[in-house]
Amino acid sequence: TLMENVDLYIDGITDLAWREKMFNIIKYVPSRQMVVVKNDFKPKTISDLNNKVCVMVRNTAMEQNLEKLKITHQINFTYLYTEKFDDMDKLLSEGKADFTVYDSDRAFAAMANYNNLNIAWPISETLMMGWAIHKKNKLLKTILEKYFKYAQESAILDKYWKLSYGVTFIDYLKILNL
Repeated sequence: TLMENVDLYIDGITDLAWREKMFNIIKYVPSRQMVVVKNDFKPKTISDLNNKVCVMVRNTAMEQNLEKLKITHQINFTYLYTEKFDDMDKLLSEGKADFTVYDSDRAFAAMANYNNLNIAWPISETLMMGWAIHKKNKLLKTILEKYFKYAQESAILDKYWKLSYGVTFIDYLKILNL
């Protein structure tokens, strides 16, 4: 796996039990999967996604949650598959799909990159995300845990969030209802 070859993976990795067996995760941000749409499509309920097109990367937790929604709510939509998450933003913005689903931090990044995208609503429970660290690197884990605690307490994370996602970390938490 990737984590056998590196000490640190700097990306939003959702804290899931099977991942914790492979590497440590420095948890620093809550996340929910969010439906992202173009500004001209404002779904009010899950049934509004029926007969629409969803742009998605295969074999992701987001696709798995969408499949559960299809069964639970007896709706049907088709997938436009792509290889890269950045392409999901682009294809949605260009109108090639009606919606997508992202972890909430990535949903805000999509909105920052494309002014015609918006968040409709969440489809998942809140989970923690963070950076992955090789299990053997306990020193780096300790340093990063201290840094993230400092960043949250000193509002550095708030400034970074505003710069990267267009909203402060505090506003992000409010939007997630946390």
